[in-house]
Amino acid sequence: QMSEPEVRTLIEKRFLGPLDGFLKTNGEEFSASLEIGDDLKTTFYTPKIDISTLHAIAPCPVCAHKNRKQPGQIYDTPNGYICSVALNDQKACNARLPKVLCQKEISVENAIKFFTEGKTGLIEGMISKRNRPFSAYLNCKPEGKRLLEWEFPPREAKPKAAKKGAKRATADQGED
Repeated sequence: QMSEPEVRTLIEKRFLGPLDGFLKTNGEEFSASLEIGDDLKTTFYTPKIDISTLHAIAPCPVCAHKNRKQPGQIYDTPNGYICSVALNDQKACNARLPKVLCQKEISVENAIKFFTEGKTGLIEGMISKRNRPFSAYLNCKPEGKRLLEWEFPPREAKPKAAKKGAKRATADQGED
């Protein structure tokens, strides 16, 4: 909740923050600033990350696909894996992968595979929206609008149930 002076400042200056206590869809708290744009829409701005203290884990496949003169690098940040270009301009590059996806932590090894090989290893123990466990591979598609695609392992075939007509025939034979 915002106080009346905070709302007044946001309206007058069209910027407020950073503020604490925002909630992500997974319930995790984060800090952000608010800005009212020229289109009168409110936008969240999260604090900038200083990548000089972080290490790059892979070259950015999206920047490479777009043939940038200075392609970005993927960095391991506290909340996820993100391209250095995307840190400064989210519209220029969409290369990012959260550290926690479907209640399962994405390891650095899987993030490296995702960005360099285009596919993670099988990630087991993810939890669906219906609270059911599942396993999946994450595929990286740098040429598409969405970077992340899901790939599910083949399901085991369920045993076929015996036909009802066959049961009746054997039951009828037993009566003779």
